Amino acid sequence: MDAGTQASGFSFRGLDPVTKLLGTTGAPPTQAFADYGALLRDHVGDVQDTLYRGFTLDLGQQPVLDTPTNVLRDQYRIDGPASNAYIDWLMFNYGRYMLASSARSVLPANLQGKWADGIGNAWGADYHSNINIQMNYWSAETTGLGGLVTPLFDYIEKTWGPRGAETAQILYNINRGFVTHNEMNIFGHTGMKAFGNSAEWANYPEANVWMMLHVWDHFDYTNDVSWWRSQGWPLIKSVAGFHLDKLIPDLHFNDSTLVVSPCNSPEQRPITFGCAHSQQMIWEMFNAIEKGFEASGDTDTAFLEGTSSLVHHEFNLNHG
Repeated sequence: MDAGTQASGFSFRGLDPVTKLLGTTGAPPTQAFADYGALLRDHVGDVQDTLYRGFTLDLGQQPVLDTPTNVLRDQYRIDGPASNAYIDWLMFNYGRYMLASSARSVLPANLQGKWADGIGNAWGADYHSNINIQMNYWSAETTGLGGLVTPLFDYIEKTWGPRGAETAQILYNINRGFVTHNEMNIFGHTGMKAFGNSAEWANYPEANVWMMLHVWDHFDYTNDVSWWRSQGWPLIKSVAGFHLDKLIPDLHFNDSTLVVSPCNSPEQRPITFGCAHSQQMIWEMFNAIEKGFEASGDTDTAFLEGTSSLVHHEFNLNHG
């Protein structure tokens, strides 16, 4: 990702993995890694430290270890057996385990995570930001896994940021901030994909807004001012700048408000203006900027006044 810059020609080109492998010493694994028991202890300790430090869920569940999980699932009914609570608890923590297992590396969790089972996987095993990548991380901050989100923000900063700034200029003639759309990958794809009836899913420049709500949530939960100033605030300010320049006056109702146009709700065909989904998310992002400005250390009061005026006076949340 560090080569995804204009200076590198957006090449995203690093060391060839085969060359990297040939350059290894070929030394045998240490005894600790050859010992299954040691591996299991390390794994269990890691899971306990990651999933159960600082957060637990108690539904009154009692472990049911003598019945296969698929049988318990088939027995699940509304107002069903006591094992319902155990299945609820088990699936809840299984979801957290899946995120913890696939999100602690250079790249964030993708569509299939670590469990893609072939060379070619559905939707390219990439990143879809009209709900998928958001769902991957919805549980993170609220269940004590906020420490797993950093690769997501690094990915956005290093791929969406530089390529998205170019996309903003080419597609929207906007020279402030960056944009991306519905579908992207690890090589900085931020434009629209165009084939078939692609507008219903590809026309989604509010993807960056939705992810900035994750940026705000991370600061809201951690109160990590240092991170907010170095990464969080620059990201959200950049995205807000793009949308400040993209909004247009509502000439249909002529009520002196600003709207998104054109727009459509994700993966829905009708193309219109002032979509509720787009309007509400942009308003929420502007509201986060208003709340987080003081902690950011930014002195750009003109920018703050621009977003604040939209939050309180000029932005239309009712159309669409």
